[in-house]
Amino acid sequence: MTTLESKLKQAQGLGSSKSGVHHWWAQRVTAALLAPLMLWFAIVVIVFWAAPYEHLILKFHSIWAVSALSALIILMLYHGFLGMQVIIEDYVHHEKLKIFLIIFFQFLSFFGGLMALISMISIMTK
Repeated sequence: MTTLESKLKQAQGLGSSKSGVHHWWAQRVTAALLAPLMLWFAIVVIVFWAAPYEHLILKFHSIWAVSALSALIILMLYHGFLGMQVIIEDYVHHEKLKIFLIIFFQFLSFFGGLMALISMISIMTK
């Protein structure tokens, strides 16, 4: 059957081309935020490489250091989850397995972040 509709009109309603924009931006923003945090963390590791454990603990008694490390961990987990979600959506073709894996990585990211934050609070209160 021949139609007089344009190709764009025919394609409309067959899926949202806007659904991936948020995901794409989230990956770029988290990557941009991670760059300076990773640089800061690399400097801390280099400076405290041979320092005693107590010096490192004293470094993380600062609310700024704990905040930066917490942000680094949370952003890394979120950025990693976004990447894994794209991989799963692109390469896992079994729908139930795809949903299971996405939910699994969501929980893994959430509990990893929760454990990291609890660890930061524990270090800060020592």
